[in-house]
Amino acid sequence: MAETNANPVASLLSGEIAERIKQLELFSRLRVEGARSGENRSPRIGFSSDFRQHRQYFPGDSLRYLDWRVLARTDRLVVKQYEELTNAEMVVLLDISGSMAFAGAGMSKLEFGVRCAGILTYLMYVQRDSYSLQLFGESAEDSIPRGEGRRHQRRVFEKLVSAVAAGQTRFVECFRQVEARRRRKGLVIVLSDFMAEPEPIAKALGRLRMRGHDVIAFQVFDAAERDLDFVDFTRFRDLEDGEVLGADPLLIQAEYRRQFDRHQLRIKEQCLAHAVDHVVLPVADEYDEVIGDYLRRRAALIS
Repeated sequence: MAETNANPVASLLSGEIAERIKQLELFSRLRVEGARSGENRSPRIGFSSDFRQHRQYFPGDSLRYLDWRVLARTDRLVVKQYEELTNAEMVVLLDISGSMAFAGAGMSKLEFGVRCAGILTYLMYVQRDSYSLQLFGESAEDSIPRGEGRRHQRRVFEKLVSAVAAGQTRFVECFRQVEARRRRKGLVIVLSDFMAEPEPIAKALGRLRMRGHDVIAFQVFDAAERDLDFVDFTRFRDLEDGEVLGADPLLIQAEYRRQFDRHQLRIKEQCLAHAVDHVVLPVADEYDEVIGDYLRRRAALIS
């Protein structure tokens, strides 16, 4: 976006949108490892929240957690164990490669992705969860480390509004860099058009999933990019490597659309095969409604 604004929060979220975001929720479907108490399930067992299971009583256990009803029925000493709840840690990965610069009738895919990333990070701020931002393209070095609070939120938004789409995307290398840095299990959210071979992308995301992270792949999609709605001979330039190809759109349109749809389907199938949640995000001016619809569906499945 490459914008300079005295108030980066206001440049991404109006007061009305911010109030609507506060009605949403974003929790992990999996057990995550936070640094303090929160609303997400933890792999640890404690004595503080929701009942999880019984276990045999051992000398030294507090009698406070002894299940007297089970003792009366079975003459067995067991204690109650409860599920510990923790805060979530989220990292948002935003693709800033050249292909994200494509713009149809409205905002570019990058501008749309920036606004969606703003919603997700603001929601984590409201929930008092920890989050980080990772911009990636040829590498995944440009980031805002994990944090929380108002000052951290402002830093994240400043980074988002300064994002510029350029260069190629090295998905596998970037995801491996992220994997190496993630110590605690948490939420990993990717915003990208995924313009590359689906199998390596999904496999790299699957490695994060195998490490216990809850991974969501948001595929930013502009209908104008699929339609190829031209009638005259046109020179097309690759937004990532600059290669130029001339073609008659009327001759290639049907096959191009078929291949475009096939690529999108392969991304979805490969993500699902690796237990990665895949969501198509169509570019729209009502960006908060687009991502809000998904979050409400997700919350309904978790509850």
